[in-house]
Amino acid sequence: MGKKVLLASPTGRAAQRLAEMTGQEAKTLHRLLEFDPKEMGFKRHGDNPLQGEAIVIDEAQDFSPVALRFLLNLVPNFNNIYITADASQSIYQRGFSWKQIHTDLKVTGRTLILKQNYRNTQQIAIACTDILLGTEAGDPECLQQIPSLHIGDPPLLCLSNNQDEELGAIVTGK
Repeated sequence: MGKKVLLASPTGRAAQRLAEMTGQEAKTLHRLLEFDPKEMGFKRHGDNPLQGEAIVIDEAQDFSPVALRFLLNLVPNFNNIYITADASQSIYQRGFSWKQIHTDLKVTGRTLILKQNYRNTQQIAIACTDILLGTEAGDPECLQQIPSLHIGDPPLLCLSNNQDEELGAIVTGK
């Protein structure tokens, strides 16, 4: 008999993809924590924790720091928690550190950083790294990648001063 594994994603679409890939039910954070709109609160909390032996949190970079910490406070121990995230894609850059989450979870020696990008071309990965280097976005170790297997044209980067310039660049490709 297997463990009861809870699967969570930040959005309904991501939860649906996770469910399709695993063949198990996946829920958004609000559904996992059983949000009650009448009470404007969650049925799952410190006195009524999550009922699972393990939890997988996918696309964790899209959870707000508060939501992620709230969820982690409902897990009795961190030995059976698995988080996938791309820190370079996080929309919560300011005042949020994945290294702090790493420290809070006490996962030293249990962290794996994937080093090969299978989604983008080498040229896109290089352009993204060039843009992100020297910023607060992403962790430096996440930016050091094994070159992608895919080759393509370099992306066209266009700076615009207003929406009309931006639309013109999209239409003309320049």
